[in-house]
Amino acid sequence: MENKKYNLKKKQNGITLVSLIITIIILIIIAGVSIGVINDGIISDADEVTKQYNNRIAKEDAIVKDLMENRDEIIGDISQDEGEGEDPVEPEVPVVPVVGFVVTFLAITGQVFSTKENVTILEFPDETPTKSGYNFTGWYYDEDCTNKAVEGTSISANSTLYAG
Repeated sequence: MENKKYNLKKKQNGITLVSLIITIIILIIIAGVSIGVINDGIISDADEVTKQYNNRIAKEDAIVKDLMENRDEIIGDISQDEGEGEDPVEPEVPVVPVVGFVVTFLAITGQVFSTKENVTILEFPDETPTKSGYNFTGWYYDEDCTNKAVEGTSISANSTLYAG
């Protein structure tokens, strides 16, 4: 009886082991098929992208080769516009004057004493206005002569200075 029990247990273990092996084989087959399907998709996509890239490179190479082969014609056409066999003439660069501002200096009488154009840094006239009975004290930004102008300062707008 004990031998029968042992044989039954042995058969059950054998069946369990066979079932386990079959299950493992089935899982390996399923995994292999899945990996194959995934790899086929990825590999075919990568192959397609590589083909497109290589086609673009080939087209660019053909364009560059064509330009290099025809560069003398292209450059020759440009040279012919300027005269056959002559050195190309460099275009003249226009001289742009410094854009400054107008500073008007008014004498004590209220008349224009001096005007300077294209001013960016304030420079006073070499001479000073004179009027009988007045002592010239400098140039001012206001008629009341309370805001004194300083020579050498930057000018950012047209200005009128008043003799004080």
